[in-house]
Amino acid sequence: MVNTMDTTMEYRGYTAVISYDTEEQLFVGRVAGIKDSLNFHGTSEEEVTEVFHQSIDNYLDLCEKFGKPDNLNNIDELIMDAIESEIDW
Repeated sequence: MVNTMDTTMEYRGYTAVISYDTEEQLFVGRVAGIKDSLNFHGTSEEEVTEVFHQSIDNYLDLCEKFGKPDNLNNIDELIMDAIESEIDW
């Protein structure tokens, strides 16, 4: 994947990191700051924004349906995760 500089989007307290794959001509996104894996893609800015919003809405609906916490990490956890990933144990 060849991509241009990453950018971010926010929705309902969640942040997504968006990259553009120049080979596939596709925006590829992942939701940061959650323990679950939540990825999405779209062919335009409008589409990737819409799909990001739908992904978050669906994720929250499923969390509620199954009585699962939404796993939105607080900033302290994110900082510790980043530090730990840089340390070679």
